[in-house]
Amino acid sequence: MPEYSTPFGADPLGAGSLAVAPDFNQCLQYFRAIGLGPESIAEVRALGVQPNPRWRSHIESGYFDDPECAAREATRISTVASGVYATLNEITPALLARRKNRLGIAEQGSLTTAGDVVRRRRVCFDIDPVRPKGVSATAGERDEARKVAGKVIVWIREVCGQDPWIIDTGNGYHLYYGVDLPSADGDRVKALLQAAHSLHSSSAAVVDTTDFDPARIVRVPGTLNRKGDSTPDRPHRLVRVVSGPGGGAC
Repeated sequence: MPEYSTPFGADPLGAGSLAVAPDFNQCLQYFRAIGLGPESIAEVRALGVQPNPRWRSHIESGYFDDPECAAREATRISTVASGVYATLNEITPALLARRKNRLGIAEQGSLTTAGDVVRRRRVCFDIDPVRPKGVSATAGERDEARKVAGKVIVWIREVCGQDPWIIDTGNGYHLYYGVDLPSADGDRVKALLQAAHSLHSSSAAVVDTTDFDPARIVRVPGTLNRKGDSTPDRPHRLVRVVSGPGGGAC
């Protein structure tokens, strides 16, 4: 994979950061970098929340315009959730009134939908290794995802000269590219993901072609990826920014 600067202080691509504890500072920097504020809010959503292993898991959600509140809540819930996510695109600021700058148990109809998205601001290429469902990846499986991610990066660079944000999700990689498209984009994002999959997916790692919904959520850097039980060869890891924002909209 090509080399990139690491403005967030993340370590270079490799085996990944083993999950010891959430990283508030990296989480805060991420929310500041995406421009969280009064005119640019995001939903933060925690999946698989299970404070007690005897209890059934649930979803918690909230809407944020304050980066510090978002980072504090995301890192707090991360230790008892399977994953913490945030919306990728611009959503209507009115949603802040659903649950302002705090997380709580999500009720039916309280999560962001495509109709809440004002405009697409980013496309995410989600590259994950092929493995059994519900478990973390091994180092070797992560390396397969890294190879596919590198091919996608080179491909997009050749097409429009843009480099991505690279997010190490703990098991694979997210590549964020800036766009400026309506929420109903005529399936342009869907076609792009399908093209990337056809050209660059391998038998060991794939580009997810189902992530074209404008209301999709992505893992938050500085939180933990706690898929399945943590084992020596399939440990829980920290989600982290490998390189920061690239060029403008493609």
